[in-house]
Amino acid sequence: MNGCNEAPFFSEGKLKDSELTILVESIRSITSSLDLGEVLETIMTNVLKIIPSAQGGYLLLYDVAEERLIPKAPIGYDHRIYGFRVKVGESITGTVFRDGIGKVLKSKEEVEAEMRLNHITEENYQSITTASGSPGFPSSLIAVPISIAEKRIGVMTVLQWNGRKPFDEHDLLLMQGFAEQAAIAIQNAQYYTEVNDRVKEITDLSNQLEERNSLLQQRYEVHEALTNLSLENKGFEAIIHEFNQMLSKPVHFYNVIDHQLYSPNASRLSDPQAEEFRKLFNADKEPRYVENCSVQAGTCYLLPVFNGSVFLGCFIVPTRGTISESDRMTLEQGSSIIAIELIKKQTMTEYFYKQTYEQFRELLAYRTEEQFKRFGSRLGVDVYSYWCMAIIEIPQYNDLQRLEIEIHQLVLKIQNSLNPFGKMIFGMQNRVYILSSLENPDAVDGLVDDLMRIQTKWMKSESSPFIGGISAVYKGLKNIREFYNEAKDTVTYLAERNRFEWMKYEQIGLNRLFLHQEPHIIKQFIDEVFSPLTSKNDANTEMEQTILVYLKTNRSAKETAKQLHIHPNTLYQRLKKIEKLLQMDFDDSDDLLKIHLACYLKMAVVK
Repeated sequence: MNGCNEAPFFSEGKLKDSELTILVESIRSITSSLDLGEVLETIMTNVLKIIPSAQGGYLLLYDVAEERLIPKAPIGYDHRIYGFRVKVGESITGTVFRDGIGKVLKSKEEVEAEMRLNHITEENYQSITTASGSPGFPSSLIAVPISIAEKRIGVMTVLQWNGRKPFDEHDLLLMQGFAEQAAIAIQNAQYYTEVNDRVKEITDLSNQLEERNSLLQQRYEVHEALTNLSLENKGFEAIIHEFNQMLSKPVHFYNVIDHQLYSPNASRLSDPQAEEFRKLFNADKEPRYVENCSVQAGTCYLLPVFNGSVFLGCFIVPTRGTISESDRMTLEQGSSIIAIELIKKQTMTEYFYKQTYEQFRELLAYRTEEQFKRFGSRLGVDVYSYWCMAIIEIPQYNDLQRLEIEIHQLVLKIQNSLNPFGKMIFGMQNRVYILSSLENPDAVDGLVDDLMRIQTKWMKSESSPFIGGISAVYKGLKNIREFYNEAKDTVTYLAERNRFEWMKYEQIGLNRLFLHQEPHIIKQFIDEVFSPLTSKNDANTEMEQTILVYLKTNRSAKETAKQLHIHPNTLYQRLKKIEKLLQMDFDDSDDLLKIHLACYLKMAVVK
């Protein structure tokens, strides 16, 4: 937002860059050798640099002949670790290998429970628990799969034993990014070892060896060039330009998160459709050839970029035939660098949102007119104009990483659709906040219309549905606490009723009186009123239904009898009996108000 203090933002950005620099330098280190044993040791040495709170770890590579995961390059373990040979699906590492999903465990109890849950053998249990230099179970553990495309080749694990801060999801994310590069380094080393073995045994394969070495060298050169661009923070444009220098065909990249197409000749392309690409790679992450995609007519080679299960973007290469092996390898080699760039950009965006949120919290704490005037001067807004607050919430989600991306996409859509002047727009957790100044009170209707159009388009996609609440309009920013609470209450009201729509605070109506009332107190009041009519006796159930319909029809005896399919005389008899059971007189204004309120709450508030 214009006018915010950016100094802390750049400071935090440097810290993130430092972390990413360690990651990229580690990647360069593990690709500097083609000796498999050396590569594996270098991988484990560097993973402890990337996750500095880790105290040890090991690699497990899958041996097809033994049908076991075999320990390699352990750190913090003695020779007994080599007795730890797990089957696919056994213990923690065996399930990570089988499922292809990384795990972070944050306590000794979680580690032991996961081992036992997945049926670790007694032999493997003794090997892994006695081989470490520290007694007992690790206090925290991360295990991630090592994969080449869809083929898993092993598992990387790091651990800690003392009372350090447990690993978290951010550590897991870094491990996953590094594991992708480690897989390439292992594959390169395995290829190199395989080629050398074949040269020694069969001299007739010398030509094949030369070609393979050439490809390995090309991989290294591609990786080196793209890594340097990433370290120098050249950005996506420079990276895509480098791809176009390397490949024999034009290369485009579609960033799904920001809905942005990076291309050497974007003017010739159509606007990409995010849903088309998501559907293409929803079930199968493999690259493919497609005809007439939304970006360009004709045949295109599409190579997706994922981070875990989250689709980040896609390389688009127009071609009249198949692309060369060299071009395909270049794209695959660079896809992980692209993924790291996207993660870095997302991390910086999230930090900006956090800074904006902190500014917003400070604004809520303001009490004096001078504080508000300084805020308005800093942002160039009129604090005495009309103001309101809107909040969007995604109440149902399973994948936190996908949630972060969807919140970011919502913020971008809102920023692109609304005039940004006089607005503070940011995302935090599962919500988007919109603080907006208005020329006049009626302008809120235009704001709601714009937001509803965004929701309509959003609902047509496969994105998570959201709800939206908007406050009343107030004169002056000094009322921010009032309209912020109104927006929050409106979103809470919609979420509790599972209503995915936009609503103004005033549309809540009478229910505003009960938003902050404890549900058990409301239920207690309803039970106290209706308990004389509530039993397993059908007659009493009939009495309860009668009074509900009677009040709903505004005490119209004729309409009530009609809806209940009874004679008016029968209705009068029931009403007299109800008055007697409830010890009320419906002609008494206090009794009538009490039964009206109880009926309303029973039908509208308590689910």
